Amino acid sequence: IVVLLSFGALALDISNAMIARNELQNVADASALAGARQLGVIYAALPTGTPYTTYVLNPAVVETVATAVAYANQARDVQHIVINPADIVIGVWNVGPRTLTPGNVGATGVRVTAHRDGSANGPVATWLAGIMGINSMNVVATGTAALTGTGVLVPGEANSPFGFDRKI
Repeated sequence: IVVLLSFGALALDISNAMIARNELQNVADASALAGARQLGVIYAALPTGTPYTTYVLNPAVVETVATAVAYANQARDVQHIVINPADIVIGVWNVGPRTLTPGNVGATGVRVTAHRDGSANGPVATWLAGIMGINSMNVVATGTAALTGTGVLVPGEANSPFGFDRKI
């Protein structure tokens, strides 16, 4: 019966942790997108002729928006996801290598890491894995969003889902 319960634990508890991870991924992605959008709002309000590449950003404004979006979402049994300030990275997005270099001057990207572990929001509780001594599972997800230029796709190159935004 222990072996049967162990397989049940694998099926139920790992599935539950994967669902929590998907929900955390949605939270991280939404928070990063909100942070990147806030960068755009800040840069749009700059005086005419002020280049964003020399603008020194106050990260608190972007962090506030990102944490507010995360708090408005949930992952499994946690109704409001809390993002630690250290888990929000603002910096310059490098398109070629697809990396984010931390910094507040000319920032173009935001990376948010959402946790369900001992550092934030508590780990995901297990149902059957307790018989094997596993009472909880840690889950982490990271999302990155950046202000980038438009791109061009060769026919057959696009992966779904995708969207278009067009001003009329």
